[in-house]
Amino acid sequence: MEYDFNTHRYTIKPINNEPEPNPQNISFDDAKKKVRQMVYDSVDSRSVSDVPLGTFLSGGVDSSIVSLCLSQATGKKIETFSIGFKKTRFDETDKSQLVAKLINSNHHEFIIDEDDLKDNIHEILINFDEPFSDTASLPTYLVSKKTRDYVTVALTGDGGDEVFGGYNKYYIGKMNSRYTKLIPKGIHEPIRKMANSLLTTKEDIRGKRFKIRKLLNSIDYEGEFYWDIISLANTQNLLEEIMLPNLFDSNLFSEYKEKLNIDKATSLTDYRQIDKIVSLEGGMLPKVDRTSMLNSLECRAPFLNRELWEFANTLPENYLMKGWNKKYILKEAFKDQFPDKFLEKSKSGFGSPVGDWLRQSLRKELESYIEPKKLKMQAIFKLDEITKLVQDHLSGKKDNTFRVWAFYCFQKWYWNTYMNI
Repeated sequence: MEYDFNTHRYTIKPINNEPEPNPQNISFDDAKKKVRQMVYDSVDSRSVSDVPLGTFLSGGVDSSIVSLCLSQATGKKIETFSIGFKKTRFDETDKSQLVAKLINSNHHEFIIDEDDLKDNIHEILINFDEPFSDTASLPTYLVSKKTRDYVTVALTGDGGDEVFGGYNKYYIGKMNSRYTKLIPKGIHEPIRKMANSLLTTKEDIRGKRFKIRKLLNSIDYEGEFYWDIISLANTQNLLEEIMLPNLFDSNLFSEYKEKLNIDKATSLTDYRQIDKIVSLEGGMLPKVDRTSMLNSLECRAPFLNRELWEFANTLPENYLMKGWNKKYILKEAFKDQFPDKFLEKSKSGFGSPVGDWLRQSLRKELESYIEPKKLKMQAIFKLDEITKLVQDHLSGKKDNTFRVWAFYCFQKWYWNTYMNI
């Protein structure tokens, strides 16, 4: 992974030119010390700047470590920036406040609501030049906009989860294996349908009900489970429900499977390799790059360091994920720098309450996208199914935030493109 300062774009070297993961015989303590030094060195090398510089500080493991390292590398107060929401379920600024106090940074905290973004949503989404439905693009745009008032360069924690194995979805291998051994294939489909019916919520609450439903929709007896779990809005089954048969691709990830030579992902190494080319190249990096550059802010990601990635690939998988403990070696490498248990605190992620916004300020526009005349002319979606999906969400009968938001983003891109041809 390399950053081109002329084009302001990340590039990923072709997969077949990269060294294969090659576990080496290194003790955990030695590996831990090397990880710590490599992270420090990477942050230090990315702090060289002729213009003011700071960090995005969400309070999660990765941004907290980057902020700490930058603070120690510069030896002076650094600028840190975080976004919170007036809707408390999405607000995690208490974590960033703790870190800011720990490293004694000049901390800037911006609490936002729908009104702060509603006038910019069109500009943000159309700026991607493709359908892009990561809800985190909205707060990333706003934190970039506000950060640019103070600094020109910001360091981020992007890539830490992919390098060190930090996502909840990395549990899916163990869960899928245990589930498919206990539950016969013929019984799973009725269970899945029942769960989708019984475990619904009326609001965007990403708690146990949401996670169980997501897990059950990703269970696969042919080894496709990881490809399903990375599909946040629609798994292959759910997408088939709303698309016309002549347009539905029954093998959505065939190109990536061929590039990676991974058909049935079974190991943490497989998951991380998939995320590197799918999630990072297709989602994480475009999100930060497009929203920050829209505000003339340059973002640098110390964890996206080629040497760091290659070193992580040589480590035994249980150094990265020990049992159910994600990012184990990274947290162990820096735990003495933070309050006890701080790096073990859960974090929800950098989303935004778009489920509410779709029912409020975006409602009229969303409803225009399910007009029968438009849908028939478009000839992409099953009219009855997509209409019900959207109306169930708008009426509060069922929370379909991710699926409806993906539909909204696609339609916004489609009609903007179609009307400008």
